[in-house]
Amino acid sequence: MDSETTISSESDVQYSTPHVYFFVPYNVDDDGDDDELGGILRLGEASDLEYDCTSSELAAYYPQQHISDAGDSDTAVDQAAGVSDSETLKGILLSCDGRILVKAGEKMYIETGAYNQAVNGNYELDATGSYTTAAAGTVSISSTGSDVKIASADSKDIYITAGETSSGSANGTIYESSQDHNKVIGGHQYEKSTAKDTYVTGVSNNFFFWGNVYSPGRCRLHFACWRILYGQAYPQRRFDGHPV
Repeated sequence: MDSETTISSESDVQYSTPHVYFFVPYNVDDDGDDDELGGILRLGEASDLEYDCTSSELAAYYPQQHISDAGDSDTAVDQAAGVSDSETLKGILLSCDGRILVKAGEKMYIETGAYNQAVNGNYELDATGSYTTAAAGTVSISSTGSDVKIASADSKDIYITAGETSSGSANGTIYESSQDHNKVIGGHQYEKSTAKDTYVTGVSNNFFFWGNVYSPGRCRLHFACWRILYGQAYPQRRFDGHPV
């Protein structure tokens, strides 16, 4: 952009698109570009500053996702105030090369149509009270490069409910899929089931049941060890050394 450009010689964009902006250049050095972005607040439609930007310069003004959604830089400027009716919609542009600080002593309300947030670094959310997230559609939590950890405070519980009803019961199904499954219980383990069907398939060389084994229609086996081979259960020896 030409630092010698004056209002009288600028594009007609200044007058054809209703807008007002407050602009602070990056620096005031003789070698600096007067239009290089330090900070800008623009109200209304896209300004001459935005229309005069090259593709690389525009990245300092707009979020990358807005440019990607538009498809190219020119369209991104045309849709800077809105998409559904870009001829009449008015928008707000706020960007800078430093920090944006927002603080409210009471509540802050934000309401949007769709919402996109990109963080080029770490993201932290700290709430001194409760934190609630609700979505009418699917909720997806994933990590593209590391582990996912879910933990509660010391001596606090974690509740997982599938298909929670208004009465507090559950009518959904929990699906687990993994390569291996390692579970460590530091105390008692309880399981309650109104109807339970257990299926074991595949091959396991070291899969044991310890304790009392009950077999309907057969004798009670005390302290028996059952080894699962090729999907079948074969009785081994009792602890007294005699065959089962």
